[in-house]
Amino acid sequence: MPKKKSVTQKELLEQVLSNSLLLQTKLTDVTTKLTRLVKIFETASKEVTKQEPESIGNIVEKLDKLERQNKAIAKTLRLFEVYLREDLKPKVQPQPIQKPIQPQSTFQSPFLK
Repeated sequence: MPKKKSVTQKELLEQVLSNSLLLQTKLTDVTTKLTRLVKIFETASKEVTKQEPESIGNIVEKLDKLERQNKAIAKTLRLFEVYLREDLKPKVQPQPIQKPIQPQSTFQSPFLK
């Protein structure tokens, strides 16, 4: 069994500091990306409110149509899955295993009397 490498307190402290700095860098990246995403949504929200009410209604109609199409596609895929599952099942049902027939001897030896 290999011996465990002992880690000094100084090495442990250096590892903790290194991991802490790496974590801080990653959190800064995530924060920056989230800030950009919020700005995109704010811009999109402003653009939608600038549009005329008729165009917003048009967008809602298109989204409703897309939702109906999505439901139809999902239903078709579910039916196709059921069809494939049925099609892939074995065509012949396996027969239950029967116990072997035990021969019953009716022969009696004349010498055993």
